[in-house]
Amino acid sequence: VSDLGELNPMPDIKNVSYIHAGFEAKPSMNEEEKRYLGKGMVSTMLPYLLQDEYNRDKKEQEVNVVILENENLKATFLPDYGARLWSLFDKKQNKELLYVNSVIQPCNLALRNAWLSGGVEFNLGIKGHTPLTCDKMFCDFIDDDKVRFYEYERIRGLAYSITAYLPKGSEALYLKVQVENTKDEPVYMYWWTNIAVPETKNTRVIVPTTDSIHCLYQSDHYVLGKEKIPY
Repeated sequence: VSDLGELNPMPDIKNVSYIHAGFEAKPSMNEEEKRYLGKGMVSTMLPYLLQDEYNRDKKEQEVNVVILENENLKATFLPDYGARLWSLFDKKQNKELLYVNSVIQPCNLALRNAWLSGGVEFNLGIKGHTPLTCDKMFCDFIDDDKVRFYEYERIRGLAYSITAYLPKGSEALYLKVQVENTKDEPVYMYWWTNIAVPETKNTRVIVPTTDSIHCLYQSDHYVLGKEKIPY
């Protein structure tokens, strides 16, 4: 594990390289698909401070984990890193279902800089890796087989929670996400779940669709277009 270090007291006021990036839509996208492109942009990550004081001096150290386990699965979460689902182990197949990194090494990929690779990351609020991806989440066990992680996202003013449920005998881990708008007006909302799995020659991703939106980042803007998914 590499140390995250202290928060940078200097605010990232003009991050023009990322949060100010523009958009270009290809003709393959229809008007409805382009409707909200560029909406809800932010000019700064304040009130969050940057997490860019980490190092690469990796050492063995204790890390807080939350574990749900039954006779079929063992799910391991990291509450101090955005409640990331770090491991999902299939006990019957003796197989890890996710990519579990051998290190916790922050790198500059998230909105506040620090980001981790591996497992399942839950992203809320603003386009990009969530401000809380390397931050602590509140955590409560609801029962022996259910745990809830929750926080308040300060830029959007949204309260949200991730509830994980692994009932006895289940061969699936259930996740429920709840987002509450605490304001009296609509709020631009963004949610995505980033899942890391080992990539091999035999890896296939199966989804119930024939189309996808491909996003390519150029030097100063994004290019988005609809692409066919090969069978």
